[in-house]
Amino acid sequence: MTLTKIFVICIIIGLVLTLLVEFVFKKRKSWLISFVQNFAGAFFLFSGLVKAVDPLGLAYKMEQYFAEFQDTFTRLGMEGFAEIFPMLSNISTPFAVFMIVLELVVGVALIIGFSRFVTALTFFGLIVFFAVLTGFTHLTGYVPGQDYVTVEKAGVKKELLEGEASKLMKDGWIAQDTTEMHFFKFSKWVPFDEANQKVTDCGCFGDYLVLKPKTSFYKDLILFLPAFLLLFGFTKMHQLFKPNVRWGLVLISLLGFTIYNVSNYKWDIPANDFRPFKNGVNIAERKAAETEAAENAPVTYQLTNIGSGEQVNLEMNDYIAQYKKYPKTEWDIVQKRGEPTVKTTKISDFECSDVNGNDVTETILSDPDYTFMIISYKLKHTMGSRTVTYNDTTYTQDTFKVSKDSIRIEPRLVSVDPKVKEVDVYNWNEDIVSDYKTIINPMLEKAKAENIKSFVITAYASAEKLSSFQNAIAADYPFYTADDILLKTIVRSNPGVLLMKNGKIIHKWHKSKLPSFEEIKTNYIK
Repeated sequence: MTLTKIFVICIIIGLVLTLLVEFVFKKRKSWLISFVQNFAGAFFLFSGLVKAVDPLGLAYKMEQYFAEFQDTFTRLGMEGFAEIFPMLSNISTPFAVFMIVLELVVGVALIIGFSRFVTALTFFGLIVFFAVLTGFTHLTGYVPGQDYVTVEKAGVKKELLEGEASKLMKDGWIAQDTTEMHFFKFSKWVPFDEANQKVTDCGCFGDYLVLKPKTSFYKDLILFLPAFLLLFGFTKMHQLFKPNVRWGLVLISLLGFTIYNVSNYKWDIPANDFRPFKNGVNIAERKAAETEAAENAPVTYQLTNIGSGEQVNLEMNDYIAQYKKYPKTEWDIVQKRGEPTVKTTKISDFECSDVNGNDVTETILSDPDYTFMIISYKLKHTMGSRTVTYNDTTYTQDTFKVSKDSIRIEPRLVSVDPKVKEVDVYNWNEDIVSDYKTIINPMLEKAKAENIKSFVITAYASAEKLSSFQNAIAADYPFYTADDILLKTIVRSNPGVLLMKNGKIIHKWHKSKLPSFEEIKTNYIK
């Protein structure tokens, strides 16, 4: 599916609905406005439904947006305003559900003509909101990820990005000042580079259709046309059914869509999995294919003159033939790879390590036996402290022990003083501890009795933190760590359970829908 196909489908649906409004309901006031109503309603229903399948996906995306907004306003010196975004991040899931349900209800309201001005105004407001998000995402491609540094040598001053300035400093240039870069310093923007984008896709259609930020932004700009038409032509919008029926349809939609959203993360994983870690996918094989394709993708070189800013783009063979013309002391050289033949997904980022930092990815993916992989992207807790008493022992080196062949100094105990100190304590969230003790552990104990290995992968954490949690849940299975975004992508449950064999996902379950070990053994372990 492509964005163009979605537009075409919604246009066709809009035309069909408009004909029904005219010839069946006989409620048309304006052919144009009725068509725009139906098209916009169909578009919102489609985009809302594919997100409603996986509301946590939008929640995680909003967390990324909130983090970037926090960083941007902090750099602007607006720390007070920036503190709003961590609070929003803490409620990202209900926020995402609210936005998805609102989008769906507005879609229904547009088609039936419910409260015309309020619906038109809400539709316009949502387009503005979406355009701000997608516009920010796209335009960050012009914002360098480095600060500017002013360097000076022999009375000559230059203001360069940190990477370029550091090269000149090796030749005797001296750093004078640093200018902190942020989104709103438009005069300091650089030529567009996708690598600068902080959020790589908008989440407009969830994982069903991942759009580049530029495409998403232009899509929202196009949607301003129907938004303006409806806002200024709302009196010509058609209205189907009687007012009490319209109210009933909106309220039923509100309740139904809310329940559907919540069911897709609170009680079960999404019924339709648009992410790469689907049941039946072999992570090992797919990761190897993606890696090979990425390595064989065409290579180009982007060369930027440090002094003049001139840019030159060369294919790899051309660069090899001409590289002497572009000395690294004068040119900033960036190697770029083209599109690989196998699309790169989050599977390429599948990497795990043990508590000592040793890579265990290959061990996990090459295990020929059935194993249970437990995913916990976040071990929820708060930090506390407690007072402990310890003995402060003092020795002195003033005692000599003489033997037949040697003389050695032995320490002599001087004093033992009891002292107290404050130590950090992890206060683990009762719900996640209960999930492990009542759901995960009983199943893994039965699996262990059948010689089936198990392990947990959680977000990067210290060995001390992991050990504390293992003690809290009485776990006798190993804990590994990985990137939290990767873990959120694998399964929409915390914790979630995957049955693996030879790198392949046999099946995965939400914690609330985890069958008994006996059922799993009967249905999935052959």
